[in-house]
Amino acid sequence: MTRRLLIGFSFFLCVLSQVSSAQDMATYREKFTEGNYLIIEENFTQALKNFLEAYAIDSTNANINYKLGYCYMKSSTEKYKATHYLEKACQNVSHNYTDLEPREKKAPDNAYYFLGQAYHLNYRFDEAIENFTKFKEIIGPKNKEFNRDIDRRIEICKNGKEFYSVPTKVDIINLGDSINTTYPEYSPVVTADENMLIFTSRRPGSTGGEMGPDGLYYEDIYVSYKKPDGTWTEAKSIGPNVNTGGNEASISLTADGQQLFIYKDDNGGDIYLSHLDGDNWSYPEPLGGDINSKTWETHACMTADGSTLYFVSDRAGGFGGRDIYKCVKLPNGKWSKATNLGPTINTEYDEDSPFIHPNKVDLFFSSRGHKTMGGFDIFFSTLNPDSNKWSEPMNIGYPINTTDDDIFYVATPDGKRAYYSSARPGGFGDKDIYMIKFQDSAPAEKAVALIKGIVSNADGAEIPLDILITATDSSTLEQVSNTKPIHRTGSYSMILETGKTYYLNYLVDGKVMSSDTIRIPVGANYTQYDRPLLLNGIILKKTPPVDVVKTNPKDSTLAKVTPVKVTPHTEKDHVGPPKKQVTYNNGPEFRIYFSYNIHNVELTNPDFVKYMDSLQAVVLKGNVKLLITGSASQVPTPLFNGNKGLANQRAADMKDIIIQAMKARNMDIAKVEFVTPPVALIQGPPYTGDAEKNKAQFEKYQYVSVKYISK
Repeated sequence: MTRRLLIGFSFFLCVLSQVSSAQDMATYREKFTEGNYLIIEENFTQALKNFLEAYAIDSTNANINYKLGYCYMKSSTEKYKATHYLEKACQNVSHNYTDLEPREKKAPDNAYYFLGQAYHLNYRFDEAIENFTKFKEIIGPKNKEFNRDIDRRIEICKNGKEFYSVPTKVDIINLGDSINTTYPEYSPVVTADENMLIFTSRRPGSTGGEMGPDGLYYEDIYVSYKKPDGTWTEAKSIGPNVNTGGNEASISLTADGQQLFIYKDDNGGDIYLSHLDGDNWSYPEPLGGDINSKTWETHACMTADGSTLYFVSDRAGGFGGRDIYKCVKLPNGKWSKATNLGPTINTEYDEDSPFIHPNKVDLFFSSRGHKTMGGFDIFFSTLNPDSNKWSEPMNIGYPINTTDDDIFYVATPDGKRAYYSSARPGGFGDKDIYMIKFQDSAPAEKAVALIKGIVSNADGAEIPLDILITATDSSTLEQVSNTKPIHRTGSYSMILETGKTYYLNYLVDGKVMSSDTIRIPVGANYTQYDRPLLLNGIILKKTPPVDVVKTNPKDSTLAKVTPVKVTPHTEKDHVGPPKKQVTYNNGPEFRIYFSYNIHNVELTNPDFVKYMDSLQAVVLKGNVKLLITGSASQVPTPLFNGNKGLANQRAADMKDIIIQAMKARNMDIAKVEFVTPPVALIQGPPYTGDAEKNKAQFEKYQYVSVKYISK
């Protein structure tokens, strides 16, 4: 009886085992097949989950190990796990391989190819070269394209060995959990003073809350501000004007933080521009001219003076893949036709994420070409202004560059720090944003000056929205820069060239509240001037320049700022003649003087009425040519793009008022020809911060005149 029971129980276990095995095989087949479909859809995250379930059923299967290794290679943060599975796959390789067949137990030949990639990513360069070589022998010489790819990968491994053996001395610092999450964060951009950080993330809570086909949320743009202790505020959405239910990515920011370049998926991928207005960013507008096309434009950046735009496109006519192009600002304010930067910068592979330093000559960019150690590496090249040629791009080195993609690099004005995104061990999950600190010398010293400060109210109240800060070149009296403080923090920053003297003006509601003169020495590599502005109190606090690099070791003199006594003043008591306008009418010539920054002529001015009487009598007799001359003193003006602009505006207003008066008198306008001097008049003694002291001397040159020169 007992024997019969044992036989029956054994039979039951056998049947149960067969049933369980059949169920396991059905599950394996289901998970394997579903995983393959997900690979076709490029949803590698979900495919990986299916293959892991199949692996739990049959871990010895070389094919499922191959599939797992392949999916891990497509991961953002777990590529290092691929090595284990691909090593197992390569133990049972077959040339006669059926890809989509669940009963296939062996791995394909190209398991060696992917194992080579996995070894390369893990800095096992010699083993990577060995596997690439083995795969090259298997496929033979006939497949020229594949052989060319393998040769390139072997070359990259050799580059990796070189850079890995001589690391750059840097500290790479994760910006922390106020910025980074377990989701991807990338494409950081910062203001020149490093007080505002904008970046892109694919985290939950995105606008619309929708996910892309890769299982990640659509891109949104976030902003954070530096706190007094050097840490960052919790990142917040940049706002509904910019973020939508689709993809928006930050790509670059002007040095003063007032203009943000954005990537959007529209039209195959285009570049947009948004402006900071108070605390809100404007609705992005697409860049005009020859920048956006029907192809893919991914990235753009602009020089600090706004004269040149660099951007990325995969349009036809390039050197292969995505290339870097440039447009220059024309006199009419529009962008020129795009020109390719040429084969020194662009390769047959992809180039992306250019960043032009404020010095306008150092270009940082990412490339899969040149001497990369794997994926996108960061390179820099310097423009020779005389020859207009770029230097041979230099790899910025390991550990900034890794064997994976390294991209979106933004350097600080002094070149001693940089921000970029990378998927590194010890991060929060996916790509994180890091700050790089160079322990020794940076890739290139930066010959620029940074003017920065905080605008605040003495009583702690919110600062006005209409603050403007301008810089005028003392030698040309051209306004070279203007900016506004970031309203939320009051911080402002401005980039200026070295070797010049500048007049700074601080305006509120169009009125100059404070002035300053800054002399930046010739040859200084980097100079920083802190200029905080306190409203309703002491106007300007001065601190000496910092981080000045002297080019002549014998010269012990640091860059200095000439002290200027600053007191609150308004347009009424600034440079100009007495409050009552002084005019004279001397026969065929009429002249009127103005207060500082004033350019209007009144129709009812008694002397102007007399002049119009005289002009009307002349016009009755025939045609007349009038010379209208606007003049400005050497005292810098921030409101008209420099003193030339003010002089020209005075002449233009005089012409307009004469035409109005002629119409009111029913005079024949066709009989009058208006001419102006080819160059605006900027006259009088040089300005040396003595506007109040020598007011009477300057006021003689703030006028407009009109004179008969022929009939």
